[in-house]
Amino acid sequence: MAKRFAQAGHPVGLLSRTLSNLQPLVDCINAEPYITPQTRAHAFAADATDAPSLRAAVDAASTTWGNEAFLYGGVMNTTSFHRAAFLETTEADVRRMFDGQVLGVLHFGQALLRSFTARPDFPAPFPAGAPTSTPSGFLFVTGATAGTRGGANFGAFAAAKFGVRGLTQSIAREYGPKGVHVAHILVDGIIRTPRTVKMIGSEPEDDQSWLAPEAIAETYYMLAQQPRNGFTQELDIRPGTETW
Repeated sequence: MAKRFAQAGHPVGLLSRTLSNLQPLVDCINAEPYITPQTRAHAFAADATDAPSLRAAVDAASTTWGNEAFLYGGVMNTTSFHRAAFLETTEADVRRMFDGQVLGVLHFGQALLRSFTARPDFPAPFPAGAPTSTPSGFLFVTGATAGTRGGANFGAFAAAKFGVRGLTQSIAREYGPKGVHVAHILVDGIIRTPRTVKMIGSEPEDDQSWLAPEAIAETYYMLAQQPRNGFTQELDIRPGTETW
């Protein structure tokens, strides 16, 4: 996603608890010929379970590129995960999932929307002079199929993802009328990354059985271009071969 938005000329800020995790991607983006001094990518440290750290990171991202740039959107995705039989699931497991997922959306969404609403022209389109159908900004939250149906041994994870879905819907109903595009994207399937290949121990059988990161990014980029009179609130992405 960061690469796709950067390719379109947007400065991108990447957030993670550990800055060193982001540096290879930041360096990769900044090495591209289309990157200018004004559109260089930057990394910021933030923990989704810690509201002050997220506010500080979003505030920093709001000023890093100078007065000519403005914070226009954000994509939320946390990777907390839990799988266990119901009788082996502890209260701590459920709280950990809730903190990383639901509170993560609360903290990130509040930090982002406070930045949007602090603009003197909010909720008008930004920049000034843009068509009235231009959104005031966007907040996209990555969910999972577990947010629509709980699976055996995924109780804590599903409970958190249900919460993420419900919270995102509530934000959309409150801020959609103000021009902010809030969307919940269900990513259903294995995403082909070095991490998942290592975890599973093999490559996919073909190029259609796992999700391609580039295809996911293209979908998010498409959502970011939707006008106010055509917002998508929920969308699902999966390989054509996925059972659902």
